Amino acid sequence: NNKMNLRTKIIIGIISGIIIIGVIITVIVVVVKKKNDDKNDKSQIDNNDNNSDNSDTIFESTENMNNEDNTDKTLNNGIKMPILGLGTWTLSNDEAEESVYTAIKVGFRLIDTAEYYGNELGVGRGVKKSIEEGIIKREDIFITSKIMPGAYSNPDSAIEDSLTKLDVDYIDLMLIHQPGSNDEKVYKSMEKYYNNGKLKAIGISNYYTENAVNKVLSYASITPAIIQN
Repeated sequence: NNKMNLRTKIIIGIISGIIIIGVIITVIVVVVKKKNDDKNDKSQIDNNDNNSDNSDTIFESTENMNNEDNTDKTLNNGIKMPILGLGTWTLSNDEAEESVYTAIKVGFRLIDTAEYYGNELGVGRGVKKSIEEGIIKREDIFITSKIMPGAYSNPDSAIEDSLTKLDVDYIDLMLIHQPGSNDEKVYKSMEKYYNNGKLKAIGISNYYTENAVNKVLSYASITPAIIQN
């Protein structure tokens, strides 16, 4: 029964990952006017109109939309992100470790976790096991995590904690998990870690209105690479 439950959760995780990355329905082109920049940064939003909490919307530079293959999307900073991934919401650390390891073995190259999920340790162990066994190299796997509202008062510590738990030198994508009272402070912290190379891309999650997104853009020096909704 325990094995069946784990297999069921692995399947649910894989399906949620597919929903997170793979179902792109409506494309909207937005023009983002960046602060202290005279040029308009034209970004394309691949907008999933499925109302699931696990669906993703991806900001991408329109100039990067050409010559894409069917396994990756190039974000607005040139980083390539796999379009198929494993979601780990509801998994314990032990379940996440086994799920991540199994998913990587069968070809998944994106893993989505979050501080709030409480399984970054397990995700990190699954990735490390896959690397140690020679299945992948670190640069082959794309890890997404999120800073939860309870940590918004000390975002530097939250980012360092995620790096430690995942046992990695960098995180491929870090998101603000949802709007909160210190969004600007959190985003500026992510920008700092982006600039020092510990975060390869940054973005926001659960920002459902144009006003909420525009507020972030008003103080962002680095345009969000992702809006996950």
